[in-house]
Amino acid sequence: MKRKSIIFSLICAVSLIFVFQINSFAYLDPSVVTYLVQAIAGVVIAGSAIFIVLWRKFRKKVSKTLNIDENKNKTVEEDVVILDESQKDNSETETPAEEQQAETENKEDKKEEQ
Repeated sequence: MKRKSIIFSLICAVSLIFVFQINSFAYLDPSVVTYLVQAIAGVVIAGSAIFIVLWRKFRKKVSKTLNIDENKNKTVEEDVVILDESQKDNSETETPAEEQQAETENKEDKKEEQ
């Protein structure tokens, strides 16, 4: 019953619009059209941004559900550190990776001694 009353009121509203229609002699300035194009472009860009965010969330959830690792075949490059001349004189010759390896070796040696 409620659906019928909504449809009836919608039909009445549309028919009243056509019955009491008034002619207007309006002029659309080019600046109005430009504004309209900008508004439509803004809506399209915002909608696509929302779609992209939702798509990434959906894809992440599906990947997690199916146990798919997206980073499986990716490689990580070492950090590139560029030192000034003054820093080169003060720094040691070992790279951070070599320092870390030396620290882990020292820890392993201490464990073996105990």
